[in-house]
Formats: sequence, structure tokens, C-alpha cells
Amino acid sequence: MASRRPSIDKECVRRAQQGDADALKMVRAWAVRVVHSKTYGFDRDEQEDIVQNVLEDVWSRLRQPGFRLQRSLEGLVATIAIRRSIDAIRARRPTGQLHEGIEDGRPDPYSALLLADQAARLRWALQQLDLRCRKIIKLRILDHRSYLDIGRELSVVEGTVRVHMRNCRLKLEDLLRRWDRDA
Repeated sequence: MASRRPSIDKECVRRAQQGDADALKMVRAWAVRVVHSKTYGFDRDEQEDIVQNVLEDVWSRLRQPGFRLQRSLEGLVATIAIRRSIDAIRARRPTGQLHEGIEDGRPDPYSALLLADQAARLRWALQQLDLRCRKIIKLRILDHRSYLDIGRELSVVEGTVRVHMRNCRLKLEDLLRRWDRDA
């Protein structure tokens, strides 16, 4: 399909850019060959419409300032012809009108992500807690500190730390339940 001589392609591009009828006939012949060989179930009128779209696209490319041919002109025409044929196939797809009254039962993307990712869900819930709760949970669970050590660091007795920890866990459980219910 592609020309083996770049100088011929450059000459053909130059002639086509200048509007030379023979060069444009050659471009048209390449487009017709691709579109008609890959009929895709189109009748002759549809094929001709696709060929015209291809010619418009090729002409538009050739007229762009600084246009440089990457490979061959015939290859460019074939690529555009195949793409326009695919566009025509897509345009044939049956479409229906969507009604606003139909609700999508799926969660929104953010909710779906959080439902799927338990770690993200837990991070969200922890961020909702106050600073004191986050600190106690971090020291107890992540740092594996004893209640006595936490009490010393926070300048409170061990029993107070246990009560705070219990209340923080209850708040965290409530937040997670609320998230599950709302999602």
C-alpha cells in the first residue's frame, strides 16, 4: 500500500497542496479503494459520503502550516479512510433518549471507591474524630503503647485514658455505621 519512494510522496504532497487535479485524483482513488474494499455494509451513497469526508480531512491536513508527511501519503489516506468508516459505523448505532426520572442505583464514584477500599473508609472516619481521639488511637493501636504510658504522656490517669479510648472507639464505630448507612 505505502509508497517505497519518499521523494514521490513528497512530490505528490506538493502537487496536492497546490491543487493539482491529477494528484487529487490519486488521493481520491486511494480513499475509494479503502472505503469500497471495506464496505462495512454501506451502500454506494454512504460510501461516497465517507470518501468525501476522507478527502476533506486529507485536504485539511495538507493545508496545515508546516505539514510534514510522517510515512507515505497513501498510508495517511488509508488511515483517515478507515477512521472515517469507523465513525460512520458508530453513527449508525441505535441511540435512545435518557429520561431524567430514571435513577442510577449505583453509588457515585467516590462512594464506590470508599466502599471498595476499607482502608480509605477507615482513614475517612478517623479524620472525622477530634484530635484527642486520633492521638489516643494512634498511641494505643499504631504505636502499641500501654494505657499507663499514654496517661503519662497526656498527663492523665490510666483509667481516664481507658474511658477516652472506649468513647473514641464508640465514636469511630458510629461514624463507620453512618457511612455504611449513607452509602
